[in-house]
Amino acid sequence: MGLKSELLNDVDKDYLLCAYSNMLNGHNRLNSLDKTIVEKLTKKLTLTQVKKIHLNYILGIAPEKTGIEIKKTGDLDDMIKILSKQFGRKNVFLEVPVNGKNCDAIILNGKNSEITAVEIKSSRDRLNKAIEQCKNYLDWADFVYLFIDGTHRNKIVVNEFFKNNKVGILVYNYGLLNVEKFAKNNKINLDNFLRSFSLVHLLNVAKYYNIPTLSKREELIKLLKSNLTFMQIKRGIIKSITKSFYSLSDF
Repeated sequence: MGLKSELLNDVDKDYLLCAYSNMLNGHNRLNSLDKTIVEKLTKKLTLTQVKKIHLNYILGIAPEKTGIEIKKTGDLDDMIKILSKQFGRKNVFLEVPVNGKNCDAIILNGKNSEITAVEIKSSRDRLNKAIEQCKNYLDWADFVYLFIDGTHRNKIVVNEFFKNNKVGILVYNYGLLNVEKFAKNNKINLDNFLRSFSLVHLLNVAKYYNIPTLSKREELIKLLKSNLTFMQIKRGIIKSITKSFYSLSDF
């Protein structure tokens, strides 16, 4: 093993990614899940660059700017900022009430009519309700992610529910969002989906498609099911959320 490889192996992989990303002004195509990351960086970086990264890491200096203490963990604001950067401020909606609970973040993809639910657990949050919250989201979201601070990672990755479920895992480390596990497309039951959203949203869907509005929830659900496809209903719900709640671009 050469000196460059030896030094790089001493450094936390997420720290390496952040340091390398900043050298490229944020254009980093490497992933912390890549087992050959040290080998790739050994080829890409000079010995001087490697020594600087290693020294900064040992001294506790952030990979972004020399002289600033590393902020490995993130609070809620840090994690929301990186979500908005990753998915676009206009697509991220916070604290949306669905299925009797407030979802921390909903990401809307109007082009593909996809709804992604994100449960956020910062370094200050407890994990005792994470499974229950993610199960709730599986009733109505196409994709579900648990977005955790890196301090929670070791507890979550060994949890049987998250190992064997469609729920994906995002990890915050050193100001980066890393994908620990990609969410699988969730096959939503139409009845569960419709019953997850408030009467106001269902009425909005009916109005969008010029369907007579009924005040009784169950009758309205039957009417929507008989007149619209699942895709049309989802598009209507997405429009209703967009109309009813502020996205991050509004702040």
